[in-house]
Amino acid sequence: MTKNASNYLKAIAIAMMIVHHFWGFPSWVLPKYTKYTYLIGGQDLEATIGLWNRFCVSIFAFITGYAVFINKEYIKLKYRLCKLAEFYLTYWTALAFIYIAGAIAGEPMPNKKQLILDLAGIMNFGPGIHCNFAWYVFFYAEVMLITVPLLQHIFQNGHIVIKFLLSLATMTGITTAFKQTGITGSWAEHFMFWSQVVMTGYIIAKEGTFSRLQEHCLKIFRKHTYILLNAIVLTTCIPAHYYINTEMLNLDFIYAPAFIYSAVNIGRTLKNKLTFIGPTIDAIAANSSNIWFLQALFFTPNKTFQGIAFAPHLGIPIVIWVLLICTGLSLAIKPLQGLVIRTAKMIASNMHKGTRQTK
Repeated sequence: MTKNASNYLKAIAIAMMIVHHFWGFPSWVLPKYTKYTYLIGGQDLEATIGLWNRFCVSIFAFITGYAVFINKEYIKLKYRLCKLAEFYLTYWTALAFIYIAGAIAGEPMPNKKQLILDLAGIMNFGPGIHCNFAWYVFFYAEVMLITVPLLQHIFQNGHIVIKFLLSLATMTGITTAFKQTGITGSWAEHFMFWSQVVMTGYIIAKEGTFSRLQEHCLKIFRKHTYILLNAIVLTTCIPAHYYINTEMLNLDFIYAPAFIYSAVNIGRTLKNKLTFIGPTIDAIAANSSNIWFLQALFFTPNKTFQGIAFAPHLGIPIVIWVLLICTGLSLAIKPLQGLVIRTAKMIASNMHKGTRQTK
């Protein structure tokens, strides 16, 4: 999977996420705006489509697992800690923007407990303003500190099927252990559910499954038949994620690679014909993390900014509009995020030099 393919998938996933948040939870939307969102066959249908699009998380989880194998630097704990620190600094800058905008608009501020949970990236629904979509930050920490070392250890030797089953059994065992010991909360649930998809991304990258599968399929199917089959798989995986799944075993470890393989094949065909979409996709992908965080601005306790998001008055244009707004806000705060990260690196470097000189 190339960098271009990864960007294409990130752009799809973040658009799906906006659909998930803005369509899937009518209770999050002020009543005066719900009439603009739920136009396709009534509220129930669009809300259901919104819930289907939670599948976007599996796309990001798969990409994470895939990247961990492709980039050999992830073997080093120091590298993983640096990536994690950069991710948190990026998130904290976006969170500060949300807090400041909320304070100016008169939104209630978080209490101490809620602030700590927000800074950690643990999902919480306290009384004050918060980034309720930041849970992936803490999940990323769990992946870097627990899942990645586990996968690197398990997948050193042995047959792929045995390694796959061993990894699946390990993840299921961790899930069971959490539940038996009474450890609950969003951080535990997310780790249990999505790590299985990270694992699949890692395995498929290691085995070169996509390249081998495409080589076989192109020998069997004609081009148009192949694209049609990819389209069928693509549209089947999303509702299957919602209707055919379990809490203990996340079947997205099957659906995610099937969706991604099909999406990349279709995307490659479209990109050759619609060359202008490339720069747009790259821009959305480069800002996908910030877009994820900044959506929270429209779901503050008083929903002060929600009218801006729903200005187009139609469901699909609302999704496009929110995507544009959040991309613009991301571009606005990115220079500050870069400055924060560079400053942190400089401080860390000076501290390291001071420590060495002391020794």
